[in-house]
Formats: sequence, structure tokens, C-alpha cells
Amino acid sequence: MQMYHLLKIFPTFTKKRICEMKELIAQALRMVGRGGVRSLMTVTVIAVGITSFTGVITAVGAIDNHLEKTYSKLGRGTSIIRSKKGDAFTRGEIDLFKESYQGKGVMTIMEDLSFGESVITDSGESNPVYHIVASDENYISFSNIDICSGRNFSPQESQCGKMVCLLPQDIESKVVSICGKKYHSIGRHTDKETIIIPYTSTTITDPAIGVRGEDPHEALSRLRKECTITRSDPHATGYSKAMGALSIAAFIIGSVTMLAASINIMNSMLVSIKEQRREIGVMKATGASNSYILRLYLLQPLLLSLAGSLIGVPVGTAGIYLILAIKGIVFNFPWRTIILSIVTSVATALISGYLPAKRAATTEPIEALRSK
Repeated sequence: MQMYHLLKIFPTFTKKRICEMKELIAQALRMVGRGGVRSLMTVTVIAVGITSFTGVITAVGAIDNHLEKTYSKLGRGTSIIRSKKGDAFTRGEIDLFKESYQGKGVMTIMEDLSFGESVITDSGESNPVYHIVASDENYISFSNIDICSGRNFSPQESQCGKMVCLLPQDIESKVVSICGKKYHSIGRHTDKETIIIPYTSTTITDPAIGVRGEDPHEALSRLRKECTITRSDPHATGYSKAMGALSIAAFIIGSVTMLAASINIMNSMLVSIKEQRREIGVMKATGASNSYILRLYLLQPLLLSLAGSLIGVPVGTAGIYLILAIKGIVFNFPWRTIILSIVTSVATALISGYLPAKRAATTEPIEALRSK
């Protein structure tokens, strides 16, 4: 019901209404300016609240997107096998496992060489950072990545250490320098963050075996080696629960910050109206309607909230961008979060300022003029 009244406050815009609105905004700006330190403090509190709100929501969304990509690459029913620390798989053991597991599912050998690596292309060093993976021809199938142009490694290229690579589709270079070595691009794929090179073309120290299909224990038994098997399903379930809890925490933090901002707005408006009672009495005595006074005192928190948003949204977005960039997490510009933050700020200002504005609008002129 309160929101319905708020929507009815601002009438349909006509030429006359636009002139009245300009005058109303000018008067509201003068009143905000007269507030001085109080207005500045209110804007600061709103800016801090919006910074926290935007930052937390953006961070949770970016982390969720990053982890979802990581687990979606693996999919359901996949396992990653690693040897015990200090006892890495040898080429002979990898070949023996491949022979034992043949026909039971997809098997790949892989090692993460670096995360957040810049590559040098024909046009110079790349701006984004990439995840470098040393693997074989089966990594594409194992990770659910699609080849969008060119071709995949051949088994001979994987086994013989050919200096070829698969690049993200946004890199057009034919030759790139990766980890100090030059590689020729033979294909491009849909994963925007990963560059894939043959595991035999570089030095790997702790390769992992990835499988999708039947249980790998039987094939592992032939290696007579202590290994750890990490299955994707329990991790994906745990990830979903963790992100659910993190989303709830983000909502609570955002709600608390906006509640603090709304309380500050209401207190600021109540003090402002108390100081301006005689001015309200003069306006009403000279013909100002209740709706005019209501709009005038609703515009003030609205202007303050917009000023706070103009500060808080860029600061919150830039701060989280820098933090995530340092961690090597790439995320898209959070347009939805920015719009949500501004809408939340405006709604908070209107709802918080409605009761004080209503009190100002219903003040009796004689009472207001008698006040000191």
C-alpha cells in the first residue's frame, strides 16, 4: 500500500508539470545544500552502503561463475587421479594406465602449468591472463570444450612433443610465446581462459590423469602405486551448498548496509523537517499544497541516494575488480548488479523518506509558523 502511494505522488509529465518539476528539483537542491555536513554525512553513509552492497553481490556472482565454469568443464562422473606427493607418474606408467583403461571411457593426461599467465602474440603481449594446461588430444573431450576453428591435437603430436597449441577463440595470432617457448596455433576453442599445449612439449613435474567412464581402480591396480582419486560429484555438491550459504550471507550483508543507510536517511529528514517547520508553514500559507510539500521532501532523500550511488557503485565495482584480478578471476561487467544497486538505493530513499515527508505535508500552517 505504501508503494502505491509513492507511485501516485509523481503525476504524469506534461509541459506544465515539467516546469513545476524543475522548480521542485531546484528548491530540493537548495534545501539539501543548506543541510551542509548533515547532507554530506548522509551521502557518505549511502555511498558506503552501496559500495558494500555492489561489492559483495559482484564478488559472489564472479566467484560463483568462476567455480561453475571450473566444475562444468569436468561434468558429472569424472575423476582426477594424482600420485602421492613426491612420486609423480612416469611416461611408462601413464602408457600402462592408458592401455588398461582403453574402452572403458575417456582418459587424458594433464598438468596445470600456471594460472594467470600472459602470452606474447604477433601483436605483442596479451592483455588478459590465461590458464596454461599441458595435456593430450583427449583433454578437449574430457573437459567438454568445443573446437570452434582449426583442429585438435593428433595422437602423434601429443606423443612426439610437437610445438603446437590450442588457443581461446579471441586470440587470432598464428604463433604465440608461452612460458618462454614458441608454439604454432592449430585450432581455437570455446574456453576463453585456457591455452592447451601437448604435455610432451614441455617439462611436467606432477601430471594428473583424468577419466570419465568406468571406475579406474582396476586399471590403477596394475600400476601398484599409491594414488588419490578426486571425484567431481561430491565437490560439485559441496560447491553448490557453499555458494548457497555465501549468497545468503551476501544478501544479509547487503540488507544490513542498506538498513543502516535507510535509518540515516530517516533521521536526517526528521532533523531537516524540524529545522524547517517555519519554512513549511510559510509555503503552506502562501498556497503550497500537501502533495507539493510531500514531493519536495521526498526529492531530497532521492537526490542524496543518487549522489551516494554515483560514488558507491564505481568504488564498489572497481574495488572488487582489482581484488579478483589479483586472484586471476575474470568476470563480466556487472550491469545487473549496478542496476540493482541503484534501484535498491532509490527504493530505500523513497521508503525511508516517506513518513518524514508525510509528516511535513500534513503539518498545520499555524502550528508551523508558531514554532521556534
